Amino acid sequence: MIARRLRARRASRWSVIAFIATGCADAKPPQPPAIRVESAPVSLPSATAAESPPPRGECTPTTPAGLQARCDRGELASCAELAGMFQWGSGGVTADLERARSLAQRACDGGSARGCDQLALLYRQEQAPLPPNTTIDAFERRVLAMYDAECARGDAFACDHLRSAYEHGTPPIGTPDGDKAADYRRRATDLYRAECARGVADACTHHGLLVEHDEAAASLSRGCDGGDAWACYLLGWSHYRLGDGVPKDAVRARQLVERACRCGQDEACAAAQKLEPAVP
Repeated sequence: MIARRLRARRASRWSVIAFIATGCADAKPPQPPAIRVESAPVSLPSATAAESPPPRGECTPTTPAGLQARCDRGELASCAELAGMFQWGSGGVTADLERARSLAQRACDGGSARGCDQLALLYRQEQAPLPPNTTIDAFERRVLAMYDAECARGDAFACDHLRSAYEHGTPPIGTPDGDKAADYRRRATDLYRAECARGVADACTHHGLLVEHDEAAASLSRGCDGGDAWACYLLGWSHYRLGDGVPKDAVRARQLVERACRCGQDEACAAAQKLEPAVP
């Protein structure tokens, strides 16, 4: 049950919206009104959740400043992720809907389904005005077509997003579709497994969320060793704390959760407060 909640929470970090569009895979999403986007990097606070910085090599923290730098280099997924931080005021930044919209716009204009999805979330939350002559339903359906095309090209995240959408029947799908969800789960799992084998830490984490028990623990361990703080948190909290796929070990669980906290993982910092002090 805990693992399932964590999987759902991980999926919702990008968006609570997923949708289906048949026969429009090549359609381009409608473009929101032009918004000025700063071309120079913006000075942002680091998203550190602990008082002291993590030791060198312990993790690769995802900070707003780091995301901004990657966004400025043209990494559209980073623009979209940073937009989400500004939308919700998370990760060490103050909520700024105009900034969130401009970053999502940049990613969407560049052809990123994640960026357009972030715009759709802003529209659905009525935190940004819809483009003229469109509806939220039409916009969402066109963004799903982008995700479907990206999945077909071998993008694991896109397949995983569609898996979650069909599992939960999020708008405008409406009714969950177990067969489609299972197909996208299989594709996402295979793609993440291959990326993890190539040493992509974040892919190991995502793979660990799609499988169970010892296989999940093994993938999360690789993700944690590769510097992904979220993997360290999940490995400690969902596996070593409970003895799921690994021997139950309160000391190891606390070490991993605290490591994730030092790396800026807010959920880990909150979880660390709930763990009893463990004496080796």
